[in-house]
Amino acid sequence: MTPKSLENPHDLEKAFLEWNGFIYGYVFLRVHNKQSAEDITQEVFFKAWRSKDTFNPAKSSLKTWLFTIAKNGINDYFNNSNKETVDIEGLEDKLVDDKRNIQEEAGEHNLIEIIMGKLKFLPERDQELITLRFVQDVSVKEIAEMLNLEYTATKVAIHRAIKKLSELCSND
Repeated sequence: MTPKSLENPHDLEKAFLEWNGFIYGYVFLRVHNKQSAEDITQEVFFKAWRSKDTFNPAKSSLKTWLFTIAKNGINDYFNNSNKETVDIEGLEDKLVDDKRNIQEEAGEHNLIEIIMGKLKFLPERDQELITLRFVQDVSVKEIAEMLNLEYTATKVAIHRAIKKLSELCSND
């Protein structure tokens, strides 16, 4: 059963089991660093527990509230990372992946890789909309709630983001 609030540690555990993957996936797609995504995701649940008394179920769902904490954590990450860091543990994997990517591109193009590569050229809001809707499979209604937008405005914004992404992809 999905918790509606964080009244006790059991509710936190249920919330973690229910939404950890969703939060981590969203964070990872934004920061592109496994360790940072894990740290931010963990911090989301710590902050939620510490601030549980500020959660208002009349204003938003618990999932939306956790998403907002994650979004703020991502903003903090980018605001505090003035210098580029290198993930030493992932460096070998990255080199292997780069070699594999070169081999794939020489043969056949992977449509998803092309789209994800083009996604980073969109404005941040458009990236967020497309990531939530098509990568995280969040409903338009939930996205509207998460971003504090009207349903229709969210649908239009997603449509426009898709159009921009399509134009970027067709320019190659």
